[in-house]
Amino acid sequence: MQLKFNQENEYCTGCKACQQACKDEHSLQVGINLRRVISEEVIDHNQNIKVNYRSTSCNHCNKPMCIEICPVNAIIKRVKDGVVIINEEKCIGCGACANACPYKSIQMQQQTRKAIKCDMCIVLLNEGKNPICIDACPLHLLSIKSVD
Repeated sequence: MQLKFNQENEYCTGCKACQQACKDEHSLQVGINLRRVISEEVIDHNQNIKVNYRSTSCNHCNKPMCIEICPVNAIIKRVKDGVVIINEEKCIGCGACANACPYKSIQMQQQTRKAIKCDMCIVLLNEGKNPICIDACPLHLLSIKSVD
């Protein structure tokens, strides 16, 4: 089984409630966002400018580059649900995983010099609860789906 975030970005208003809830839940330092709301300007065929918003985080890839590149095996993919997590104690802070991630979902913390990424709120998930970003979205646009 592989858990993935399901995001209905076409209806996202860019309120960043998901981003802020994640930041608060994990007590993240300034500049670190495990979930980001990205805005993109689009010009339609009538030359009207529209802003689209996209909520993004780690994709918990099927074959994560971050796992393959980590020299100390500090990143694992849980067998039971496919969630990719970083063991901060094993991480040596080399940044190879952050450079390898095609989605730029792994960031390096200045204070600890360790890698950090979305872990789908593993503590909440283990308790049978949703990641905090899902419950924070006022439009209920985020969910988790199981992909086989």
